Amino acid sequence: MTSKKYGEEVGAFIILKDGVIMTEEIVKDFCRGKIARHKIPKYVFFVDKYPLAGSGKIQKFKLRDMSLELLVQKGIIPV
Repeated sequence: MTSKKYGEEVGAFIILKDGVIMTEEIVKDFCRGKIARHKIPKYVFFVDKYPLAGSGKIQKFKLRDMSLELLVQKGIIPV
C-alpha cells in the first residue's frame, strides 16, 4: 500500500511463538515512544513463516505481495 507523502506504508510481519497472544494494537503501543512516529507500522500481519530465498534471506518482494493479499482479506483495498 502506498502513502502519498512517504511512498510505501510501514508494515510489520510477525511470527508468534506458541502460546503467545498479541494484537495489532499491542504492537503499535509497544512501538510508541521507542521509535519515530513515521516508523510505527500502520499494518501488522501475523504470519506462520517468512518467504525465504535459497540463501536463507527473507524475500522482501514476496512480503510486499503477501501484504497486498492480506490487506484484501482484511477488507482494505490497496492503491
